[in-house]
Amino acid sequence: METKFFVKYDGISKYDDSSVVLHDFGESLVAFDTLVKDVGHIFRIQTEIEIYATSHREGSHIVDLIFRIHESFNSLPIDSVEHLLEFLKIAGEQLFENASRFFSDLKDFHKTVNDFGAKHPIDIALLALIIPWLFRIARKQRNNELPVDSKLSERIAKELYKIIRKNRFGYFINPIVNETAKSIEVSSDRKFIKNTTKIDDGNFEDYLGTDTEILPELIDGNEYELKGEITSLKSTRGDSLTFQYSKKDKSYNLDLLPPSDKTTKAYTQYYKELVNISALVERHSFFKKPKLHLLDISLNQYQLDFKNDESSNHSVD
Repeated sequence: METKFFVKYDGISKYDDSSVVLHDFGESLVAFDTLVKDVGHIFRIQTEIEIYATSHREGSHIVDLIFRIHESFNSLPIDSVEHLLEFLKIAGEQLFENASRFFSDLKDFHKTVNDFGAKHPIDIALLALIIPWLFRIARKQRNNELPVDSKLSERIAKELYKIIRKNRFGYFINPIVNETAKSIEVSSDRKFIKNTTKIDDGNFEDYLGTDTEILPELIDGNEYELKGEITSLKSTRGDSLTFQYSKKDKSYNLDLLPPSDKTTKAYTQYYKELVNISALVERHSFFKKPKLHLLDISLNQYQLDFKNDESSNHSVD
């Protein structure tokens, strides 16, 4: 069984709305594939779920996807009545009511999932219709193991909570975190009018794991002395330098903005050099990399220890 699904990425640039960095774009789609498989596991759908990109439309980055869920002939890939009811409670109210009546009939308590499927065909590809709804619920489930919606069982709520805490949604929305996309929409509607969820600056933090803050010690509006390397000078969309800053064995490429009266050309001598800078921090979220406004810069000079150097050169007779 298969169905269509759609993902739209709106570019961050006012000059080119479709400009999303391809690296972030590709990683996001790979993360979405993983996320869908996580959701399939939550519902105990025991079969292969495949997602294929079929086309890429102009304007914003809009990707048409096919969800393909393999099933055996006359067999549903959910083997537990409990798990089937949990799935149908979210996927379709009428199907859920039919299933509840079917399995509550005490005349035959040996009824199986496939017995119900034989009388009431179920398209497991309904999973694709559930995804936008689950994205909306995930925002509320981030800080709660208990169900935040009556359609969720306690088991599903707890497992959804866990994949949020593991930052599974976060990998998908990395283009927003990295500020290469201003929003991402997921929908079962090609026109993104109904059954659509939009993630943007106003709600993206609700999808992130709690341990994903980026350099939280750098506070907005404060001035800091930092050491790092100037790895690039950019002037395509406003002048900035890339300042590579390391903290606890992890490196961050931060935007370093020159004073208003200077351009990157004034700093070419620092390219590929280790430097000391004084900078003012600008940030609006602890889950995005801070921007640095340059106040002062100098080469980082290595200090030679001549005393130790001399002693190491003494020969032993």
